[in-house]
Amino acid sequence: IFYEVEFIVEPFEIAQEIINKIANVIPIHFISIKAKEGKAKCILKFTSRDPGFFFEVRNTILREAKKNGAKLSFLNINQEEAKFVPLDLSLLKEVIKGVEGYELVWE
Repeated sequence: IFYEVEFIVEPFEIAQEIINKIANVIPIHFISIKAKEGKAKCILKFTSRDPGFFFEVRNTILREAKKNGAKLSFLNINQEEAKFVPLDLSLLKEVIKGVEGYELVWE
């Protein structure tokens, strides 16, 4: 099951604490944090075969925001069943040296 979690928290410093708590439970494939005007918009993507993670991640975000006195203004979790290989091709650029000027094509 593929999950995408999006939330907005204020102050933005709390975002990293929330993400660390989630990352201690499950491996996250993608993390995006964008801070603007004291708020952090966070997007996490991960896979799991256990549908119970939906509730665990949601509860972790709510609990950590409350514990730290943060304002959680948005929380959305999407769940999708899909078959894919969780590989970020941009990571290959750092592993394969001398690829500047070339485009990686996955076929």
